Amino acid sequence: MEKKLTSVFKILLFILLFVFCTIYVSNMKGYYSYSNYKKSLLTEEGIRKFEEDVASGVPIDIDDYIEDDIDYSNKISKTSLYISNKIGHFIRGGIVEFFDRITSNIE
Repeated sequence: MEKKLTSVFKILLFILLFVFCTIYVSNMKGYYSYSNYKKSLLTEEGIRKFEEDVASGVPIDIDDYIEDDIDYSNKISKTSLYISNKIGHFIRGGIVEFFDRITSNIE
């Protein structure tokens, strides 16, 4: 019984680690860099439009040049990000504790 419980625990731990790594990589590499690129592109377009309006003498309103970011997150993405942050915090704490114990044993 205990061997079966250990194998189930290992499989569950592996699945959680895989989910954490997948969410972490997609969050840090893909989405974040794309959103920064999109913001800079919108800023450049807003500056260009502003300069054209100033040159042509059109009345200027700040709301015409700044676009609000649309939040596409939903409950699933918020929950998965929350879970991955908690797993990362847990793993980081375990690693710090592990190296603290190693350091205290060496001294």
